[in-house]
Amino acid sequence: MTDLLDQALTAAVAKGAGREPATPKDIALAERSRAMPDELRRLYLASDGLQLGAVEVFDLDDYADVNGQEDLSQELPGAVFFGSDRADGFVFIDVAGSLGLGDGSVLWTDRSELSVDEAVPCADGLARFLSAVLRGDRPWTGRSIGQRATERLAQTIAAHPDRVDARPGLSDGEVGRICRERGLPAPFGLGDLVRVANGLRIVGSGQELIPIEAMSIAEGSDEGAIWVGSAPDGVRFAVTRPGWRGLPADRLIAVPPGGDIEQGVNLGRLAEVVANWIVAEATP
Repeated sequence: MTDLLDQALTAAVAKGAGREPATPKDIALAERSRAMPDELRRLYLASDGLQLGAVEVFDLDDYADVNGQEDLSQELPGAVFFGSDRADGFVFIDVAGSLGLGDGSVLWTDRSELSVDEAVPCADGLARFLSAVLRGDRPWTGRSIGQRATERLAQTIAAHPDRVDARPGLSDGEVGRICRERGLPAPFGLGDLVRVANGLRIVGSGQELIPIEAMSIAEGSDEGAIWVGSAPDGVRFAVTRPGWRGLPADRLIAVPPGGDIEQGVNLGRLAEVVANWIVAEATP
């Protein structure tokens, strides 16, 4: 009995998209750059690369070259890259589910925007990704992880107006103007949140995000973090810029009362943390 991956590979080869099968020795040599999951190993045993419309599955030489690039492994450490969109993007498998979408999920990333939040979910596994591409779909044109988080936050605010006092959001132009005037290097996710709500307060717990006009660079962070809010117990909140303390952009940092920014604890992706605050307030 064949499974979905077998069906997708058979269909791809039938369309003339396949190449000569790789040998186990060939695969072992390529895996010196990065180990591959079983389903990807099965693909290469069927064909050393594929040409599927807008997607090119790497041959093993390209697999070893791309996965051996240090900048890719640093920015997306759980990713195994296996193909491209023949333009500016790579597709990869999140082997350990570190991005929160499940083990083996397939995502797309722009080569110039190697960021967790900018990655676009494409499918819950390699077989479904190949099947979608064979149908002519282009799943990498969807919304990024960061965009989905911001959309969820907007929906959560709208669903619980009694639990959160939210100021009106700003336009793109207003956000850009304020950042320029204040010399504020706001990361994209923070800007997206301000477009949803330019400041908000959780009614029950009192956690607050201040308007962008009141935000400032966190002292001691070398411009790597921005003060964005506080809690009634004196905890201060900051948002990261890319690379600060090895973190992605738009991570919410909680700094204890009287502490400095280096003592801060990473709470998670800004929009998700705030949405969860609101949901927690709404839970009896």
